[in-house]
Amino acid sequence: MDATTDEVVEKRQNARRIRYAVGVGVIVIAAIATCTYLFAIAPHNRAVSAFESSAAQVRDKNSALQEEIDAAQHALDAGEAPLDVGTQDALTVAIANARLSLRVIPDMPSSTSDIEAAVESLNQPLDYSANSQALQETKAAFKKSVRQLRQVTAPSQDFVISRLGQVSDVSDIQAATEEKDPNKSLNKAGSYTAAVFFHYNNLSDPDGLYSGKPSIDNGTDGGGCIEVFRTVEDANKRNDYLAVFDGASIINPGSHKVVGTVVIRASHLLTASQQDALTAEIEAGLTAVD
Repeated sequence: MDATTDEVVEKRQNARRIRYAVGVGVIVIAAIATCTYLFAIAPHNRAVSAFESSAAQVRDKNSALQEEIDAAQHALDAGEAPLDVGTQDALTVAIANARLSLRVIPDMPSSTSDIEAAVESLNQPLDYSANSQALQETKAAFKKSVRQLRQVTAPSQDFVISRLGQVSDVSDIQAATEEKDPNKSLNKAGSYTAAVFFHYNNLSDPDGLYSGKPSIDNGTDGGGCIEVFRTVEDANKRNDYLAVFDGASIINPGSHKVVGTVVIRASHLLTASQQDALTAEIEAGLTAVD
């Protein structure tokens, strides 16, 4: 074999070595790529997909609760006062608790392990039913109380007479007029715009001082009276004035309570428990809403 032949053989062998090396290299690269996909890219993609799915579920639940929070806050932001301030406080607390309960959805982490940890956290049980119920109940109570205050804010004389007529053991309901008003105060500045007198059938009257007489002639002593004022300030002033005579032997105003712009009065001849029961029943009648 001459030198030329040897060179040809050598070149062929070198070519085979190169092809083999390239083949091995391709296989190694393919193996690395496969391993990278199987053990890095695929798990990362699965983690990303799981994160997005879990975040979407939490986001949907958060959105539903947020709608209820917004509705409750809207009721407060309307600026209407309730008869019972406690209902406003309760709604405010329910809104605050609901906001605090909203699960935070974090930004997606970069590493697969951190994403998987975030998914596990997002997948923890999430139940807003207690918050939802609290919002619904406190909002309903607040809105009812708003309607109640509206109802006892400068109500009409006819409304008072209608509601008083539904109170048990109340009879002979008579409204004061400018011509016939025991206090001569009807429609005067700062005074009541309506005064509705009534007889209470359970009043102890052994001497017959009040039976058989018109309730307006008996005044508050024969049962009681509902006085209506234009403003809360006027009603409170009247209540404070009556309080000056509490316990007086000659001029005793009986019990008196402000409800909205109304002063509910019950005869001093009734026992304390009778006064409380009668006042509570009248208040319930005036504030009853559909």
